[in-house]
Amino acid sequence: MNRDTAGDESAALCSAGMQNLLSKKIRLTLTRMKTFIKFSVLLFLIYGCTHRINCSDLGIVPAFISFDSTDIDTLILEKYKLNDNYQSLIDTFKIIRNVSAIYQTSNDTTLIYNQPYGENQIKAGYDWKILIPSLNRTILISDITGKNNTEKCGDLNAKCFCYNTVYSLKQDGQVINFSSSFRNSYTLFTYTIFIK
Repeated sequence: MNRDTAGDESAALCSAGMQNLLSKKIRLTLTRMKTFIKFSVLLFLIYGCTHRINCSDLGIVPAFISFDSTDIDTLILEKYKLNDNYQSLIDTFKIIRNVSAIYQTSNDTTLIYNQPYGENQIKAGYDWKILIPSLNRTILISDITGKNNTEKCGDLNAKCFCYNTVYSLKQDGQVINFSSSFRNSYTLFTYTIFIK
């Protein structure tokens, strides 16, 4: 074997080794780029695919203070067209203890929770009457004012539910203002009206 041939073989081996090393580096770089692109796409899907949702109305919960439990076992809730002086009845709901509503009593106060998210919830957009047949008494609820909210939904930090804000209403013609926070000592996620 002559020296020139040995040098050529050595150069060829060195060149092949360099190509193999470069090929490994390129493959490693491509793998890292693919991982980066996949991660970027995943982040975009998580944070980029958000949308705004319209918030729901919370039902306004009546709290009866110092009523005999038998007097409020059965109530009638009437839903009227807004600002129509109770002339256009839209719907009527019968509220019966432990049948169509949950009654929660603490000391002398009974809160009445109608079916959650149902049509028989006192909400903005209508005027309402609460009738207590056993006492021949009617409570008028009108002029519910508030703000329709929206919420960002779809990323890891956002909840995909929210509630509209209620500022005030009229109960038997008297304005009732709600604080900026609707949480109170009786319930955490409702607005409460007190009936005496």
